[in-house]
Amino acid sequence: MKAGGATLDSPGSDFRAPSSCRRRAGRLLADSACNAYNKCMQYTIRGIPAAVDTALRERARSAGMSLNEAAVDALAEGSGMAGSRRKRRDLGDIAKTWKTEKAVAAALADQDRVDEDLWR
Repeated sequence: MKAGGATLDSPGSDFRAPSSCRRRAGRLLADSACNAYNKCMQYTIRGIPAAVDTALRERARSAGMSLNEAAVDALAEGSGMAGSRRKRRDLGDIAKTWKTEKAVAAALADQDRVDEDLWR
């Protein structure tokens, strides 16, 4: 909303939200940022020795992975967590539940048909 050409609660406006509202909004924003930060688990690591940087980059290059993936793998190995398995969904609850329907079979067969005129 605008008041006299200025945005409400901005410098120069005639209206300012009560300070308690601004503090509450600030706390809410800080809590949200903290939760997002902790959920993503992002680290900033400074002071990486040149030899470690070179080894990580070589590891990433030779394994065909990103530098981040190589660093996470190295951290997992160094912390003794390298063998721990991630929880994965095995899809056993939906395995062998496919029901053949004529319309689906016809659509799939239609996709397998090659238009010879397009391949000349």
